[in-house]
Parts: sequence; C-alpha cells; structure tokens
Amino acid sequence: MRNSSYGRLAGKEEAEAIITLAQQFKKNLNGKSFLICFGSKTLRFLEVSFTAGNFSHLAGIDKHNCRIKPHEVYALATAGNLKPEDLGYSIAPKFKMKTIAAKFLNEFGSTATHVSAVNKRRSKVNAEIWISGSKAGFAIGAIHIGSTKSGPVTFAPTSLQLLSDVELQEKSVGKVEPIAVILSRRNKEMSYSVIEFVDENLAEIHSSSLASILLSCGNEVALRNKYPELCSRLFDKDIESLDDISDSATEYAEECNQINARRAELEASFSK
Repeated sequence: MRNSSYGRLAGKEEAEAIITLAQQFKKNLNGKSFLICFGSKTLRFLEVSFTAGNFSHLAGIDKHNCRIKPHEVYALATAGNLKPEDLGYSIAPKFKMKTIAAKFLNEFGSTATHVSAVNKRRSKVNAEIWISGSKAGFAIGAIHIGSTKSGPVTFAPTSLQLLSDVELQEKSVGKVEPIAVILSRRNKEMSYSVIEFVDENLAEIHSSSLASILLSCGNEVALRNKYPELCSRLFDKDIESLDDISDSATEYAEECNQINARRAELEASFSK
C-alpha cells in the first residue's frame, strides 16, 4: 500500500524525463568521483562519489511509493524502457524542479562552485555538506561515507535542490566557501588525472597546499602531460627570468581557459 502523503502518479512525461536524466547520469556521473579543493583562506579538500544507487533520490523519485526498486528504475531508464506504471505514485512534489537541478548536476564538474556545511534545522535533509552551483542554482546535499588516513574524506550525494544564493546561505552553517579546483576520476582508477575546473586566483593563493593535495591524490605523470603549465607552476619553483615568467603566465592563462571552456559555455547559457 502506498504512502498517500507523498508522491503522485507518474505519467508518460515523467517517465521520459527520468529516462533522459538517467542516460545523462550514466554518461557523466555514474562510477565517477570528484576531488574538490575549496576555501578562501585555508584550502581543504573532499571527495564526492557517484554511483547508480544515488540516481532515484536525486531525480525526485520516492522509493517507498515506487513499484520497482531503485536499481531497477535506473537499469530500465538507461535502457530507455522505463514505463509510467513502473513508477506508480513515486513522483515527488517538486519533481519538475528536481529535473531542472539534475540537468545541471549532470555537468557537475563544470557547474559546482561552492562548498558549505548544512544547517540541519533549516534544511531538514539527510546531509552534512552542500556542494552548490551558484550560476546554475542547484545544491546537492552529501553525507560522509568514509575516509583513508592520507586521502580525502569521501561523501555520497543524498539530496538535490534548486537553491538561490540567498536560500543556500540560509540553509548553511558558517561561510559558503569557493571551489578552487575540481578533478575527476573513474571509481576503478586509483588516482586523479583529469582537471575539470581551476580558479586561477585561488590556485595561485593556495599553490603550496594545492601541490601537496595533487601529489597525494593525483597521478603526477598524467597531470604533467595534460596540464604542463599548471603543474609547472604548482610543482616546480625554479622559474627565474622575467621573460620566462611572462611567457609562463600567458601559457598558464591559456591552459586554464582550455580547462574551463565547458564552464564558460554553460554559464553563457544560464544568462540567456
């Protein structure tokens, strides 16, 4: 028997929206982890890990009123075979808002901008931190699931909301901290070798701390091959001549622009 206090009957539109989101989730997020380095004064870092088990809740599906299990929803949706009758009365009240937020979430590496602690009294979500996208207006709540002695604390997404900057501040405790660098890896990989985003100013301010984090969590050889100017600035401190410094600054800026090209493209679309 369904819980009549939550969820409405799914229709064709909802099933098609979930199929689209699931296929995007599979392509961009499932089986991936993101290393997020953040902070204006002190650089800190954490890891967010996405799996297929996260999908149903992030997409606004109430698993208690759904006729099939979350992993079955994801499997059918990614295959393009999900039907309204599979979902039953599982569509959350804010489903349309969540689908909008989920579209931005699928570009997580290019849209996330800030990290903050969750105000549990005001937020009423099962989460400890918010990872938000200021331009996109989304926030995912995430909960701590593990850590290693020398590596980052790992979080798993548990909630997804559309929040303005003001709403995010109200639902956060303390300062909403800017993200300096985002890296990504497949969960089967041991270290990070892809940089999704870099804030040039914060990377300069926190260069020593950032270098330590990347050397600890990243694949140095792969990072140097892909991002020679950035890694040279972080790992090598032997540039001497003014000409070298000027040339390096130009090449560094160009490399950062290439890394952030997807973000710039998305931000332009937000303003339309």
